[in-house]
Amino acid sequence: MKRYTGTVWLRGAVILSVILIGTSMGGSLQTASAAGNPIDKLQSQIDALNTKVQDNSLLVVHARSIDYVVQNGTTDLVPLTDPAGTDPALLQSTTFNAIGDLTVTYTAECAVSAAAGSTSTWLTINIELVDIATNVVTALAPSSGTDDAFCTSNGTAEADGWVMASITGIATNLPRANYAAQIRSSILNGVAGNFGRLDDSTLVVRK
Repeated sequence: MKRYTGTVWLRGAVILSVILIGTSMGGSLQTASAAGNPIDKLQSQIDALNTKVQDNSLLVVHARSIDYVVQNGTTDLVPLTDPAGTDPALLQSTTFNAIGDLTVTYTAECAVSAAAGSTSTWLTINIELVDIATNVVTALAPSSGTDDAFCTSNGTAEADGWVMASITGIATNLPRANYAAQIRSSILNGVAGNFGRLDDSTLVVRK
């Protein structure tokens, strides 16, 4: 009888512990008779938390330590990784599979060279997603267009007004597909000989 009483007490303690753990996670586990097996309920909550963590995971990270010059009158794809040069392999991120919403952040040191006295020539950045299967290119807001200034000339004739700038593009309701990210840059309100310089850059794609 004493042995049987101890077994019952142990089972009760296990169920109570599961209920308390579920409550501390923000849920409200009910008894087995009211809502099924409490252990199954707890596993369901754990699975939901794991899904949330995965939904906020990093998909792609790139870094480049070499500078890149964007000439006035061109619309360039900017290299994302070392080494120097414009090999096509440097111009797109690694391929990733995605669905739904994601964000792409590009950060770099930036400076613009324009005529002395000019403070209105700027370098613009477009963050683009490429559907690998269809080659459809989508520019992500708010970087789509040319009115977003990543950095601006500072009144000297040299590219010496360095800033560390960053812009984040937002994609919503993406169909499931394999994508690559790329950065397109150009100089606005400039003249021949004006240029922009990008250096020490990173590209981060986050689900």
